[in-house]
Amino acid sequence: MTSARTSSNVPTFRTSFGSANNAVEETEDGLIHDLDEVLNEYHDRLHDSFALLVLPALKKMPLRVIVGESGLDRSTVKRIRAGRQLPHPRNRTTLFQVAARYARAVVALSGEPAPREDAAAMYLYLRGQQTD
Repeated sequence: MTSARTSSNVPTFRTSFGSANNAVEETEDGLIHDLDEVLNEYHDRLHDSFALLVLPALKKMPLRVIVGESGLDRSTVKRIRAGRQLPHPRNRTTLFQVAARYARAVVALSGEPAPREDAAAMYLYLRGQQTD
């Protein structure tokens, strides 16, 4: 059985969880006490806010800004931007915040009101970059 559920400090659109079929009897008998023991987590990259908003924003941002704001190593940021490395959850949150601050500043400079919501700011930033 698969259901949609959100999990993470960084907003994601969809994370699917599936139960292990062979643990149904153990769960019913009360032998399984932790739901994490029987659930498998599948991240849907097509509906993930990091893949849809943060990564494209990071790719358009100057590398020196990302490195300076995040404190991450230059080569790590390059690998993440190229899609060759997934960021650690703590770094994912940091990169989300860095991209949102940058996007908000660029949107404000364009004369448009910058939204408070991070994802909305990145969306407007990316939309504006497409017209350039």
